Amino acid sequence: MRRLSRRELLSRAVRLSWGVLGACVLGACRQKVIEIEKVVEKEVTKVVKEVVRETVIVESTPQIIERTVEKLVTAVPSPKPKVVIVADVMNYGWTQFAMLISSAFEELLPNVTIRWNASSDWSAYPQRIALLAASGQLGDLL
Repeated sequence: MRRLSRRELLSRAVRLSWGVLGACVLGACRQKVIEIEKVVEKEVTKVVKEVVRETVIVESTPQIIERTVEKLVTAVPSPKPKVVIVADVMNYGWTQFAMLISSAFEELLPNVTIRWNASSDWSAYPQRIALLAASGQLGDLL
Protein backbone atom coordinates (compact mmCIF):
# COMPACT_ATOMS: atom_id res chain seq x y z
CA MET A 1 0.00 0.00 0.00
CA ARG A 2 1.35 3.35 -1.03
CA ARG A 3 1.40 6.24 1.37
CA LEU A 4 -0.11 9.57 0.34
CA SER A 5 1.97 12.67 0.46
CA ARG A 6 0.55 15.86 1.86
CA ARG A 7 0.32 17.35 -1.65
CA GLU A 8 -1.65 14.35 -3.02
CA LEU A 9 -3.97 14.39 -0.01
CA LEU A 10 -4.75 18.08 -0.50
CA SER A 11 -5.32 17.70 -4.26
CA ARG A 12 -7.70 14.76 -3.70
CA ALA A 13 -9.55 16.73 -1.01
CA VAL A 14 -9.95 19.67 -3.41
CA ARG A 15 -11.24 17.35 -6.15
CA LEU A 16 -13.69 15.77 -3.73
CA SER A 17 -14.96 19.17 -2.59
CA TRP A 18 -15.42 20.26 -6.24
CA GLY A 19 -17.39 17.07 -6.87
CA VAL A 20 -19.64 17.68 -3.87
CA LEU A 21 -20.14 21.31 -4.94
CA GLY A 22 -21.03 20.20 -8.49
CA ALA A 23 -23.54 17.67 -7.15
CA CYS A 24 -25.16 20.38 -5.01
CA VAL A 25 -25.42 22.73 -8.01
CA LEU A 26 -26.96 20.02 -10.18
CA GLY A 27 -29.35 19.10 -7.38
CA ALA A 28 -30.53 22.70 -7.22
CA CYS A 29 -31.33 22.68 -10.95
CA ARG A 30 -34.12 20.13 -10.71
CA GLN A 31 -37.73 21.11 -11.31
CA LYS A 32 -39.50 22.64 -8.40
CA VAL A 33 -42.84 21.24 -7.30
CA ILE A 34 -45.42 23.99 -7.01
CA GLU A 35 -48.60 23.11 -5.20
CA ILE A 36 -51.67 25.08 -6.23
CA GLU A 37 -54.77 24.98 -4.14
CA LYS A 38 -57.97 25.33 -6.11
CA VAL A 39 -61.12 26.45 -4.36
CA VAL A 40 -64.11 24.65 -5.77
CA GLU A 41 -67.42 26.47 -5.74
CA LYS A 42 -68.69 27.03 -2.27
CA GLU A 43 -72.10 28.23 -1.18
CA VAL A 44 -71.79 31.40 0.85
CA THR A 45 -74.37 32.23 3.48
CA LYS A 46 -74.11 35.50 5.34
CA VAL A 47 -76.42 36.92 7.97
CA VAL A 48 -76.77 40.68 7.71
CA LYS A 49 -78.12 42.69 10.63
CA GLU A 50 -79.42 46.17 10.03
CA VAL A 51 -80.73 48.66 12.53
CA VAL A 52 -83.73 50.53 11.19
CA ARG A 53 -84.81 53.71 12.94
CA GLU A 54 -88.25 55.10 12.48
CA THR A 55 -89.74 58.22 13.85
CA VAL A 56 -93.35 57.76 14.86
CA ILE A 57 -95.36 60.81 15.83
CA VAL A 58 -98.16 59.99 18.23
CA GLU A 59 -100.18 62.96 19.41
CA SER A 60 -97.27 65.34 18.95
CA THR A 61 -94.88 63.19 21.00
CA PRO A 62 -92.01 62.03 18.81
CA GLN A 63 -90.74 58.54 19.64
CA ILE A 64 -87.80 56.75 18.11
CA ILE A 65 -88.34 53.04 17.63
CA GLU A 66 -85.34 50.86 16.89
CA ARG A 67 -85.80 47.46 15.28
CA THR A 68 -83.22 44.87 14.35
CA VAL A 69 -83.90 43.29 10.99
CA GLU A 70 -82.12 40.05 10.08
CA LYS A 71 -81.71 39.04 6.47
CA LEU A 72 -80.32 35.76 5.21
CA VAL A 73 -78.22 36.37 2.10
CA THR A 74 -77.22 33.30 0.09
CA ALA A 75 -74.92 33.44 -2.92
CA VAL A 76 -76.12 31.19 -5.73
CA PRO A 77 -73.30 29.51 -7.70
CA SER A 78 -73.44 29.87 -11.45
CA PRO A 79 -74.51 26.76 -13.36
CA LYS A 80 -71.74 24.62 -14.82
CA PRO A 81 -71.37 24.93 -18.59
CA LYS A 82 -72.14 21.99 -20.87
CA VAL A 83 -68.99 20.42 -22.34
CA VAL A 84 -68.85 18.22 -25.44
CA ILE A 85 -65.77 16.03 -25.88
CA VAL A 86 -65.23 14.85 -29.45
CA ALA A 87 -63.31 11.57 -29.87
CA ASP A 88 -61.90 10.69 -33.32
CA VAL A 89 -60.98 7.05 -32.75
CA MET A 90 -60.82 3.59 -34.31
CA ASN A 91 -63.73 1.22 -33.73
CA TYR A 92 -61.88 -1.57 -31.93
CA GLY A 93 -60.20 -2.53 -28.66
CA TRP A 94 -60.40 -0.05 -25.82
CA THR A 95 -62.58 2.27 -27.92
CA GLN A 96 -65.44 -0.24 -28.00
CA PHE A 97 -65.17 -0.63 -24.23
CA ALA A 98 -65.11 3.16 -23.78
CA MET A 99 -68.20 3.53 -25.97
CA LEU A 100 -70.01 1.01 -23.77
CA ILE A 101 -69.20 2.78 -20.50
CA SER A 102 -69.62 6.34 -21.79
CA SER A 103 -73.25 6.35 -20.59
CA ALA A 104 -72.04 5.64 -17.03
CA PHE A 105 -69.46 8.41 -17.42
CA GLU A 106 -72.15 10.86 -18.54
CA GLU A 107 -74.30 9.83 -15.55
CA LEU A 108 -71.39 10.55 -13.24
CA LEU A 109 -70.66 13.92 -14.90
CA PRO A 110 -73.96 15.22 -16.32
CA ASN A 111 -72.37 18.37 -17.79
CA VAL A 112 -70.01 16.34 -20.02
CA THR A 113 -71.11 14.65 -23.24
CA ILE A 114 -68.83 12.44 -25.35
CA ARG A 115 -69.38 12.37 -29.11
CA TRP A 116 -67.67 9.38 -30.78
CA ASN A 117 -66.45 9.65 -34.39
CA ALA A 118 -65.32 6.07 -35.00
CA SER A 119 -63.75 4.60 -38.13
CA SER A 120 -63.35 0.84 -38.66
CA ASP A 121 -60.82 1.10 -41.51
CA TRP A 122 -57.24 1.48 -40.26
CA SER A 123 -55.89 2.54 -43.66
CA ALA A 124 -58.31 5.49 -43.84
CA TYR A 125 -57.74 6.63 -40.23
CA PRO A 126 -54.46 8.58 -40.72
CA GLN A 127 -55.86 10.37 -43.77
CA ARG A 128 -59.04 11.25 -41.91
CA ILE A 129 -57.06 12.61 -38.93
CA ALA A 130 -54.83 14.67 -41.26
CA LEU A 131 -57.91 16.06 -43.04
CA LEU A 132 -59.61 16.97 -39.74
CA ALA A 133 -56.41 18.60 -38.44
CA ALA A 134 -56.03 20.65 -41.63
CA SER A 135 -59.64 21.84 -41.45
CA GLY A 136 -59.37 22.69 -37.74
CA GLN A 137 -62.08 20.20 -36.75
CA LEU A 138 -59.87 17.67 -35.01
CA GLY A 139 -61.50 16.20 -31.91
CA ASP A 140 -60.30 16.32 -28.32
CA LEU A 141 -59.35 12.62 -28.16
CA LEU A 142 -57.48 10.61 -30.78
